[in-house]
Amino acid sequence: MARLTRSTTLLVTVLLLVVGTAAWSIGLVITRPLARLTEAARTVAEGDLSVDLPVAGRDEVSYLTGVFNGMVA
Repeated sequence: MARLTRSTTLLVTVLLLVVGTAAWSIGLVITRPLARLTEAARTVAEGDLSVDLPVAGRDEVSYLTGVFNGMVA
């Protein structure tokens, strides 16, 4: 019985680490482009219209980045 408990505890721990790492990675993929866009908006608000962000991908944030680039061009 103790062996089963140890095995289950180990399995749950490993699964939590894997899920936690995956969630953290997905969070970075989502937040990094938004952070870049936010910083660019601050730069434009200060009067610098020379901002040009790279557009990579075909998701909503990429579309928003492209529209932002068109707005300041």
